[in-house]
Amino acid sequence: MKRLGGWDGLLLNSETPNVHQHTLKVAVIDTADFEGEASFDVFCETLRSRMHVLEPLRYELVDIPLHLHRPMWREDADIDFGYHVRRIDVAAPGGRRELDEVIGKIASTPLDRSHPLWELYYVEGLTERRIAVIGKVHHALA
Repeated sequence: MKRLGGWDGLLLNSETPNVHQHTLKVAVIDTADFEGEASFDVFCETLRSRMHVLEPLRYELVDIPLHLHRPMWREDADIDFGYHVRRIDVAAPGGRRELDEVIGKIASTPLDRSHPLWELYYVEGLTERRIAVIGKVHHALA
């Protein structure tokens, strides 16, 4: 178990149904020159193989009974890739506007505190053989 810092506790406690304390990172990737195929399955395999070096992604929030103290991080949580890593298709024609709509929907929903506080989205259907990867991470974890 790892103690949550004061600032991280403040970020968790300041969340409301309308004010989420997560950050989004978006990478749009041109796959035209990739060796082999860029696919969701390859993305998941690569992520799984590197989870051992992505320690914070294995932290899970644990509430203290009776809320006598700030929550703590339980290290080495089991990761449900089916929950954390998601595949999304953008609407046609797959341009910036359609990607922005997907980003807006992802940003508008809070992270579920019963899971480690992150999500990754593999976005397909963009024009010009591009994909996007959207990372959503709670500020307390970042």
